[in-house]
Amino acid sequence: MYKRSDKAERLLWYSALYKDWDFNEGGVVVESDILGYGGDGLAEERPQFVPRGKWNLIGEYSSAPGDEYKDFTQLTLDIKCADGTEIEPSKPTASAPQFGAHPLLTDDEWEAKYAQIYKRYSRKEPKINTMFVAIVILAGVGIVLGIPYLVYFKKNPRSKAYSLLNHGRKHLAGHKL
Repeated sequence: MYKRSDKAERLLWYSALYKDWDFNEGGVVVESDILGYGGDGLAEERPQFVPRGKWNLIGEYSSAPGDEYKDFTQLTLDIKCADGTEIEPSKPTASAPQFGAHPLLTDDEWEAKYAQIYKRYSRKEPKINTMFVAIVILAGVGIVLGIPYLVYFKKNPRSKAYSLLNHGRKHLAGHKL
């Protein structure tokens, strides 16, 4: 949190929720009373690291004509320390992994990599699943033997299956038993 040393009392503070720098009037941080903010939510370490054109003022506090209808008005601000000290952004250490820091592969390395993958997956012979074959054979035998068996019961009027199967047809046709 930074406090303004001259003029009206204002605070410049880091908002952990939005990962930006907010400023408001008064000596107390109040999230709902901000005047504006700076940054893109990229968690700038200090307010000095926020780019010049990335500061925004709430539109109702702007004196420019028409800005009171906008939510935010863009400001060009230079943030400096009151005592004049210059702070340099920290640089990443050499031990930290960098995105895209791996070396590119040569054509021979790509060929070797693809040949290795091809060999790994082309060795497997296609196998027939015996459980699937058994299920197909049982279903076929059931169909071949079951359909004639059901047809026989349906045609024989003395069987119980005949009366159960044909009861619905006679009833629909209006026959009384």
